Formats: sequence, structure tokens, C-alpha cells
Amino acid sequence: MPDIHLRPATPTDALTLTALAIQVWLDTYAPEGVRASVAREVLTTYKEQAFAAAIASDQTRLVVAERNARLVGFAQITLGERHELAPDSGPQADCCAFTCKNRSPARSWAPACWSKLRRWLPAPAHGCCG
Repeated sequence: MPDIHLRPATPTDALTLTALAIQVWLDTYAPEGVRASVAREVLTTYKEQAFAAAIASDQTRLVVAERNARLVGFAQITLGERHELAPDSGPQADCCAFTCKNRSPARSWAPACWSKLRRWLPAPAHGCCG
């Protein structure tokens, strides 16, 4: 199993989290190239200030996955927040996100990253994270 370490995100991670989130999003949703609408979506959604605010928030838990002193993934859960695609489970619903970089299909360590990040989340969040 790859050597992946988890730790709570710190304010100095905000910039790197932004780049990682953009990279993974583009690799996943724009593998054939980037159009203006895709560029707008990514640059509007993923901002360093948003990650810095999430790290500082008492309502958000953000953990990073590192391999060889580089960020390769993260898990974020926002307590008491609903996502538009999640079923309405009451006012205590949580919204969470996983992001893991997948280097290559032939030597994928993303499953190990996902497995470790999922264990970090509190049990009630597992339902919304699939």
C-alpha cells in the first residue's frame, strides 16, 4: 500500500488545496480539453480564499492526504449543511467531499487515499459520501 499520511489541513494548505482541486476536477470532468464555460466554473468554484475560510471554520472539517510530502487528496465535511443533490435528511445533514489525485490507471494509489480519508470522517457522514 502506498505511503499516504493524513493530517488536519492548516492555513498554509489553502493554495495547494486550490491547485489540487482544480487539477482533479479538470482531469475528471474535462479530459478532452477545456472550454470557456468549464474554465469559468473551475475558477469560480475553487479559490484559495474559500479553502482558507473552510479551514478556519468551526463548522468544517478538512483533512489532507500526503504522499512524499505532496498533497494528493483531501476530505472536507461541512456540518449542518445540505447539498442540493443529497436527500433531505433534516437540519443536521452534513455535506462532504472527497478529492484524490489519480496518477495513472496502471499504478493507482487513489483507492488507498479514498479508503484512508473515508475512515477519517465521522460515521454519520458516510451516508452522504456514498
